[in-house]
Amino acid sequence: HALQAGVHLTSRDLATEHEDWDGLPLAASCHDADELARAEARGAQFVVLGPVQPTASHPQATPLGWEQAAALLRDFPKPAYLLGGLTTSQLPEAWQHGAQGIAGIRGLWR
Repeated sequence: HALQAGVHLTSRDLATEHEDWDGLPLAASCHDADELARAEARGAQFVVLGPVQPTASHPQATPLGWEQAAALLRDFPKPAYLLGGLTTSQLPEAWQHGAQGIAGIRGLWR
């Protein structure tokens, strides 16, 4: 089997000129509408959007909240995974707000 690889752009990467990723699958971390637009323009196959709630990994970040996350995803045409202070018990809520699923570390691993 061939090893499959992809590239995950940070929000900082989205704001700079990008390299030619030579057809590798592309994902991006987004926090607002501008970053979602840049991810779509760059051809990202999916994004992670957040933080939805306060999170220990980015304590200085202002959480989007569920309604703002849903508004950002309403017209976004690619799969999006919400993150930031989420646990598996909130997966149904993420789906209700337009996400494909959730992503994270602390809320998913014990």
